[in-house]
Amino acid sequence: MFVEKLSESQIQKLVQVVADDEEAKILEIKKYSTGIEVRIESMEMEENYILHDYFVESFNYAASGTEYIYRKQMLEFLGAEYANKFLLG
Repeated sequence: MFVEKLSESQIQKLVQVVADDEEAKILEIKKYSTGIEVRIESMEMEENYILHDYFVESFNYAASGTEYIYRKQMLEFLGAEYANKFLLG
């Protein structure tokens, strides 16, 4: 899984981009075989995300276009191998 390769600082950046909040703070990270669950504080509210290789599950306030923004940031972190796997399977 690509998401397993992310450092804590990359996870922080990823959720800040998805939450559209550069001040978002990670409260908890739980790693599972199916993804990474992240609980953050953003704009004085708690939000929960589960990060997968090619999509993010949001249980609170995901805006439209979230998956595009998420994949773009993942591509920046992981490069051509990530894009090739997504496009070619």
